Amino acid sequence: MVIVSFIDRYSSGSFGKQLLILILTLFIMAALSWMAFCRRRSENTGKALVYTWMEPVLSALITIPSGLGIGLIFYMIPEDSSKTAWWIFGMILGTILVHGILEVIYEMDFRRFFRRKVQLMILGGVVAICALTMKMDLLGYDSYFPAYDNLQGVVINVSNLSYTEQLCNVEKKENGIYKIRYTATSDNSSGLLDQPVMKSKALYNSLKDIRLQNEKGKKSGRRMYVRYINKQGFSVCRGYIVSSAQAQNLMEALYDEQTWKEDRYSFFQLDKQYLKEVTGIFCDGDIQTLFEKNAEKRQALAEALRKDILENGGQTVKDQPCAMLMFDYAGIPSEGYMDEWGMNVPAVQEGESVSTSVLVYPAYKRTLAILEETGYPLSMDELSVEYIDVYYFSSEAAGEDDEAFSDTEPISDLEETDNGYKVRYDKKEQLEALKKCIRPSQLVNGWTIWNADATMEVVLEGQESTGGDSGLYMTFVGEIPDFIRADAKAAHVTEWEVND
Repeated sequence: MVIVSFIDRYSSGSFGKQLLILILTLFIMAALSWMAFCRRRSENTGKALVYTWMEPVLSALITIPSGLGIGLIFYMIPEDSSKTAWWIFGMILGTILVHGILEVIYEMDFRRFFRRKVQLMILGGVVAICALTMKMDLLGYDSYFPAYDNLQGVVINVSNLSYTEQLCNVEKKENGIYKIRYTATSDNSSGLLDQPVMKSKALYNSLKDIRLQNEKGKKSGRRMYVRYINKQGFSVCRGYIVSSAQAQNLMEALYDEQTWKEDRYSFFQLDKQYLKEVTGIFCDGDIQTLFEKNAEKRQALAEALRKDILENGGQTVKDQPCAMLMFDYAGIPSEGYMDEWGMNVPAVQEGESVSTSVLVYPAYKRTLAILEETGYPLSMDELSVEYIDVYYFSSEAAGEDDEAFSDTEPISDLEETDNGYKVRYDKKEQLEALKKCIRPSQLVNGWTIWNADATMEVVLEGQESTGGDSGLYMTFVGEIPDFIRADAKAAHVTEWEVND
């Protein structure tokens, strides 16, 4: 971290103080090295360590982490209940092996492998205590959850929950140059850096519920990362598995946080002159270029969306999106940018290009008023659907005589395919029910999408089914109708869970 900090300061031209500290440190280390060289005993020349008192210190510093590390390697190899036994075996093997090798190096004699048995037993005991402390969380670190009154704030990475939007953080400098940082899209804790710190009772209660469910052993859902900062400045990072319902509560709490929204959608701060193109995805799945020859209209649309996002709260995300807008900026003067992986990308002479995508919700009245002028469908009700073909992919493990499916009767006629069954839904009541729970995959709250062994092709009036990948394919969201659940079970579909 010191080297990285020095490089950052060096690139900005303010490195004098750190350079002085670095030079002083080098002089001190050189002086200590010279003193150690002059004070060594001649009779120890040729030994691995000329200062023999360092042998037990070095043995402890190497043996303890090596024993723990080798035990961890053995713990990760098996996938069954024998993990603990292999973990203990690995720690014992690693401790004995590493300690013995060090003794051989010190004495340059293989017969000295077990020279210090008492020291080996002591270090083995330390390894066992460390392992037991971490396994049983004796210090309470893993279970630590700050009290609300002692909490300064939290930082949250929800990129794995709300992955349908592509965003970037923009900060305008005094000289008109922009600092650009792409929002972390990877499932890791790096998304906790340079994010706004928030605190609210709703957010705290949502995280508390998520933590309690994880302590009970919840294993399915999507992963998110949180950094808790207490009032003493101490930070603790946590990773949680989040269910669809928990994610819904969390996102509602976040959309009530003005600071979070201002940071998440800060790309709207870019000057209007850099906005070159706006495209939209609508409920029919088509991608359309909007107001191609009307720059003022494009800018008005961006401003309307910005105001709608900031003025609407957490109730917004209870509904499914009705469109997605993509804003393309070009020629932005910047000092380079940080990509979603945390890597610094240098600036280019012609300026940076930024592409973002934002979901449009039914509560965004200003935005919808402008989009209605385009005539593109903003709700599933506007689609004239002739029929919907749903393809159910059967589990290979489920046979015709499987007890789980033996008493299941399909509501619809199942047409057998190469890898499952196909059902065509063309009745009015079926189509109306399906319209409420399907969307193009781009227009979905990421935490409500269903993981199902099924796909569906929506065929509009006047069109024909392609039977392939070129048709209008949609995905399940929200509440699934009973007739779909029954047909899925009859078709031996086993993966049918929301977000899990």
